[in-house]
Amino acid sequence: MAEPVIEPVPQDLDMSDDAEYDFEDKVGVEKDLSGDGGCRKTILRKGEGWQVPEAGDEVTVHYVGTLLDGTKFDSSRDRGDYFTFVLGQGKVIKGWDVGVASMKKGELANLLCRADYAYGAAGSPPTIPPDATLQFEVELISWKSVKDITGDGGVIKTIVSEGQGWQNPKPADEVVVTYSARLRPSPSPEEAAAAAAKKPQSAAELGLPVVASSPEGGAVFEVSQAPCSGFAAALKSMKNHEKAVLLLKPEYAAGVAEVPEGQQLEVEFTLAEVHRVDTPAAGVTKKILAEPQGNSYMKPSDGSTVTLAVSCRSLDGDTVYEEEKEVTFVTDEEQVPEGLELAVNSMRAEERALITVTDPALAAAPEGAVAGAGVPADAGGVVYDVTLRSFQKAKEKWEMNNQEKVMRRRVILLLRWLGAV
Repeated sequence: MAEPVIEPVPQDLDMSDDAEYDFEDKVGVEKDLSGDGGCRKTILRKGEGWQVPEAGDEVTVHYVGTLLDGTKFDSSRDRGDYFTFVLGQGKVIKGWDVGVASMKKGELANLLCRADYAYGAAGSPPTIPPDATLQFEVELISWKSVKDITGDGGVIKTIVSEGQGWQNPKPADEVVVTYSARLRPSPSPEEAAAAAAKKPQSAAELGLPVVASSPEGGAVFEVSQAPCSGFAAALKSMKNHEKAVLLLKPEYAAGVAEVPEGQQLEVEFTLAEVHRVDTPAAGVTKKILAEPQGNSYMKPSDGSTVTLAVSCRSLDGDTVYEEEKEVTFVTDEEQVPEGLELAVNSMRAEERALITVTDPALAAAPEGAVAGAGVPADAGGVVYDVTLRSFQKAKEKWEMNNQEKVMRRRVILLLRWLGAV
């Protein structure tokens, strides 16, 4: 039998432009994961995607362990049950902590673990002799990402279902979350050590009662105004539609539930919606209600012909100034209020947003405006519900930032009032 090709993992990477590295997974090629030959991996079947588990994650695997002569000493497949453990915490042999951390979901690999990466000089009688090199066929079924969000154990997040996209909510963003919270005793070190060898049970699986939950349809709030500091910390690490279990210490749960000393709050937590908020200009905010489909990031610019579905109301929502209608106009031609136009220029096609204009100068509608003309001069601000149906960009012009555009428009209006232009 031919000797396998061994490719050591680079320990010090040359990141210069001329450096070339091949990180592609290759079936049948043995890699020295530990750098000292103690743990070597040969991929038998490639996994999915690019993500790999990290230390602290709860991983689930199938495995078959054999001696070098082929004698089988252990197998989860023979037992008909997966094996679950916490990665990188010394709960398994060193070779597994090293090897599984390099695997992708669904990957099937052979791990060759030298004695110092397995059971050492003592072995594990009666099945594993002293100083034995072992090989394991390991399949990574899945993992749950477990993160100490605050760094002090106050907020531990375990991802149950991955979210969508790549953005995390910002403090000003509005979110819709659903949650169900239960009290559970904090385990003693002895209980934690005993539980590590077993499949962990959630508070729901233990039948513990719900002490707090979100209202029907979910709780709606700005991230910075979350009901408790633990929710705010967790949300900043989440993606839209992500499902997680949070374990909160008493000080991080305050505001949602009173947690007695010696207990923690376990929360089944789902980020159902994210309404992203930005500020196109001082006195103008935009809250996205519906993200556009597709990957286009094109936006209108000065001279673009845009078509909107738009309605407007008072800041308190009690007065409707204009019912929804469809309008078409050319940007930078003073056909709509300046604040509305600045926000529309930050939108993508098919995006829907609530645009709030509180600066009276930016809320004022020019003569003959196709939208916003029904807003009283003393309104003190206005909220537009806008869907950007479509737009056609004009020939590109030099682009200023929004504050510069505000000043330019005001100068033009002043000059027209003075009769200079």
